[in-house]
Amino acid sequence: MAYRHCELLGKVTGAKPIGSIEMTTFGNPGDLLTVEGRKYSINFLTYYVRYCFAHQHIRFTGDEVIVELGSGSGRQVELLKKLYPGMTILCFDLPAQMYLGQRYLEEALGKEQVVGTDVTLGWTDLSRVEKGRVYCFGNWQIPMVSAFDFDVFWNAASFGEMEPAVVERYLSYITGRARWVYLMQARQGKETAGKIHVDEKTTFEDYDRFLPGYEVVGEQVAFDAHRRVGHTGGYFEAVWKRAGA
Repeated sequence: MAYRHCELLGKVTGAKPIGSIEMTTFGNPGDLLTVEGRKYSINFLTYYVRYCFAHQHIRFTGDEVIVELGSGSGRQVELLKKLYPGMTILCFDLPAQMYLGQRYLEEALGKEQVVGTDVTLGWTDLSRVEKGRVYCFGNWQIPMVSAFDFDVFWNAASFGEMEPAVVERYLSYITGRARWVYLMQARQGKETAGKIHVDEKTTFEDYDRFLPGYEVVGEQVAFDAHRRVGHTGGYFEAVWKRAGA
């Protein structure tokens, strides 16, 4: 069902077909499925769903430079690079996540495609970025993008774990530099009580306010490959476009 959803969604949005790629089986994914000899998981198909939504508004051509904050295991990067080998992607995340993401991407894409933190750790600017490669950075290095023009800023489900002031600071680095911004977050913010919570919620209105000079060009309830994100459908995905871009 999830795979068929992706097939149809790709056609409707004019995206590259899901059948043109498959995922790596590195890490032995527990939800692995096979379609016509190609390997997928529900998570991998979900990253395809997010790409399809973004593609409706951005219309990827394959030579874009993308900055992803909170790249996690690297599966969104894997999917985008397999669809568009010429893309340049800069990944920023916490040290432990970045270590795991880098290791995964080296297996999924090949070590020659990935420039790891052993190379980038001492960088103070992005002048050495080469087209068509994947770069791994610590999250504290994100201020470098404030002097770097790029096409798309991407963040999915990690801004909600932060206080509004922290989110605003991160977005201040990319404002005016990214032509497009893709976000998938909790519309009304995360919980303010319980074992895992924030003191102050970051809502859709906050994201819009933190992106001066940008306008929303697409927004909808966020979906995984087989269900809505969250039990009540409380997550959104949206694309902002820089004025004049």
